[in-house]
Order: sequence, then structure tokens, then C-alpha cells
Amino acid sequence: PTPPLATPAGPNTQALWDASAPYLTAIMELPFIRALGDGTLRREDFLFYLEQDAYYLVRYARSLHALGGAWAEDANEAIADEQEMQRTWLADLDRETLPSPVTRAYTDFLLASTLGEPAAIGQAAVLPCYWLYYEVGARLAKRNHDAHPYRDWLATYAGDEFLASVRGAIDRCERTLADDPDALDDAVRACAVASRYELDFFDQADRAWVIRDV
Repeated sequence: PTPPLATPAGPNTQALWDASAPYLTAIMELPFIRALGDGTLRREDFLFYLEQDAYYLVRYARSLHALGGAWAEDANEAIADEQEMQRTWLADLDRETLPSPVTRAYTDFLLASTLGEPAAIGQAAVLPCYWLYYEVGARLAKRNHDAHPYRDWLATYAGDEFLASVRGAIDRCERTLADDPDALDDAVRACAVASRYELDFFDQADRAWVIRDV
């Protein structure tokens, strides 16, 4: 598997990373990600992605609050910063934002995992949104520059503050699985499903024109 830039905290999170790594490879090859990195991404496709992400983050925050503790603190702090960035970009948008089928399915999965499953499963389900986002952002960061049209996005997901949140999430997952080793197989499965949804979430922006017409 592709080695992560944010390292696992032990054997349990190594197993979770092994489930996510193939999806990172696929994400980095997406036309959306390539164009985002080099700054040629169409503005309307980026806005579609941000619209979907704004809807996603509201339900993701609910999932983190369901996990409680430091997860809920992340929902109040880190997600608030992301939402502020979205509000800046979407301030002039005059259409209602509706969730795409991918966005709805992903957030339904996260809520089901965090509200109806053991903590180890819920934490593994929310982890890819931390870990994969950082891995993507950190890999694109070297292409950032002052004139890059999406410099704020690249800087946010490659920044030290976000990395600190990612490391905290990885550490918590490691500890939870150490206390509940029988949950590892199900946690790996939940992490893999969420990682696949991350791939689909990025990929849907390349088909935004089809989704808008539904």
C-alpha cells in the first residue's frame, strides 16, 4: 500500500490505513484532483464540490458529536473553519443546495455507523475524512502558490492545524481498537467503505452537469 504522510499510531491504524490506501491512489488519479492541483479546475465544478461538501459537513458534524469527547471538539473547531471557507466561496450562489445521491449515501452511512454501532466502528468510519483529506492536501501542497485560484483549499488541508486534528483522530482510533480488538475486522470494513465514498465524492464533481440536471 501507499505509505501515508501522516503515520499510523500502531498496528490497528496501520490496518485501517491498508484499507484506505488503494482509494488514495485512485483519488490522486481523478481528473478533478489533478485539475484542482494545477489550478485548471473549472470554477463551476469547484463550486459544485463545495456545495456538496457544505451539506456533507453538517451531517459529518452530527456524526462527530455522536462520538463525543475530542471528536465533538473537532466538530466545533476544525469543521467551523472549513465551513467559513465555504461560506466565502458560496456567498454569491443563488440556488438551493441539494445533496447528490453520493453525498446522501455517504452521510447516511456515517450517521448509521456513529449512532448505531460500537465506538470502534464509528470512529473508523469517520477517519478517512480526516486522513485521506490530509494525504490529498499534503500531496497537492507543493503545487500551491500565491496566484493559485484554490490556494485557500490547498493550504487548509495541508496545514499544521489540520494535521494536528488528523493525528489526534488516528491516536483515538488506535486506543479504541486496542480496548476492543474484536471490533478490528468490522472497523477495517467501515474504513474501507468510507474511503470508497471519499473517492466517489471527489469523482462526482466531474459529472456535476449530469447531477444538476437530475
